[in-house]
Amino acid sequence: MIDVVDIIIPIYNTYDFIGETLDSILKQTYINKIKVYIIDDCSEEKNIDVLRQYFDKIDITLFELEENRGPGFCRQYGMECSDSEYIIFIDSDDCFLEEDGVEKMVQAMEKNDYNTLSAIFTEDKCGKRNSYYVGYDVIHAKVYKRKFIEENNICFPFYYNSEDVAFNNLVILFTDNIGQIDSNVYLYRRREKSLTDNSNYDEDKHIYFYCKNLIYVIEQAEKQKIDKKRLSVLLRNSYCYFMWHFNMEMTMDYSAIHYIFDLIPYYNKYEEYYDDTIGNHWLKYWIEVINSNHLEDDFLKFIDFCKTSSL
Repeated sequence: MIDVVDIIIPIYNTYDFIGETLDSILKQTYINKIKVYIIDDCSEEKNIDVLRQYFDKIDITLFELEENRGPGFCRQYGMECSDSEYIIFIDSDDCFLEEDGVEKMVQAMEKNDYNTLSAIFTEDKCGKRNSYYVGYDVIHAKVYKRKFIEENNICFPFYYNSEDVAFNNLVILFTDNIGQIDSNVYLYRRREKSLTDNSNYDEDKHIYFYCKNLIYVIEQAEKQKIDKKRLSVLLRNSYCYFMWHFNMEMTMDYSAIHYIFDLIPYYNKYEEYYDDTIGNHWLKYWIEVINSNHLEDDFLKFIDFCKTSSL
C-alpha cells in the first residue's frame, strides 16, 4: 500500500510511556498506510530498546538530536523529513483511542478535500477525564494536508511552550476549509513533570509564551500579506480569551497581564478592519463566548485597561 499518513512524535524523557503510544498506532486499521517519525529531543533518560520492539512492526524512522531544541523544532523537523500526503502529530505520552481513528480522519479529509480536520479528544488530568472538541489552538486529534501547509509556508516557531498556538493560528488564518468529525480519537494526558503540568507550566509562563507565539503569528501573517480583516478577528479573539481568564475565571496571577501589553500596538493597528463576519468558528470561539454571556462592556473595559496600563 502507498503511505498516506506521517505521524510525528517528539520525545523527551518519555520512554516509559511511548510503548503505549506505539501500541495504539500498531492497532490502527490504517497501519499499512502509516509512517512514524520519532524525534528524540536529546533525552537525558533513553531506552532505545523500547523502540526496537516496534521496528519490525511499524515503519519507524528515529532521529536523535544532539541538543535539546523543544517540541516546536521537533515537529517542524519531522515535517521536513517526511513526505506523505497527510500529517498527524501525537505526543509521546498520549495515544489513539479508536482503532479506526486515523482512518476516519483521513477518509473525511480525502472525501471533502479539507485542508485540516479535527476530531473529539479526551483529556486525562490527574485521572479525571473529559471529552470535547479540540480547541483551535492545539494540535491534538487533528490531521493536516501537507500540500496546504507547504504552499503557505506554515511553520512552528522554536519555542518550548504554546508553539501549537502559533501553528494552528496560522493554519486558520490561511483557510476556512476545515473539517470536523464526531469521533473520539485521541487521549491527551496531563501528567506530572510534563511541560504542561502545574509546576512546569504555571499561568504566568502560559501567558508569556501565548503572547510570544501570537506575535510570531502576526509577523508571519504580515509577511505573507494575510487579509487585515482576518488579523483583526484573530486579535479580537485573543483579547476575548485573555479577558475571560483574567476577569472571569480568575485562574491566573493578575501580574501576568503585562505580557499581553505587547499586543496592544497590533490590536490598535488592525482594530479598524474588524469584521465579525470574517473567519471560521475556531477563530471566533472566544468572541462568541463573550457575546453569548453578554460581556461586551467588560471586554471594552479590559481593552481600555490594557491600553492605559501599557503606556
